[in-house]
Amino acid sequence: MSAHDEWLKLPGLFHRHEFEQVIRPARPGEQGDDWFVEEAGKDDRGAVLFAVYHRPHAAKETEK
Repeated sequence: MSAHDEWLKLPGLFHRHEFEQVIRPARPGEQGDDWFVEEAGKDDRGAVLFAVYHRPHAAKETEK
């Protein structure tokens, strides 16, 4: 398994409204990275929390 196949979990859990602060969209001309989000429980107010995983886009390896 190469480093491009491995999902890395971002530390912590996030509310849905925090995604734009955590997930970086691809810039024009970039391939972008892969992101995976899954429900991971609720906070003390009952709001849903999410775990966020990231991996570099596999195409980056072949662009060199």
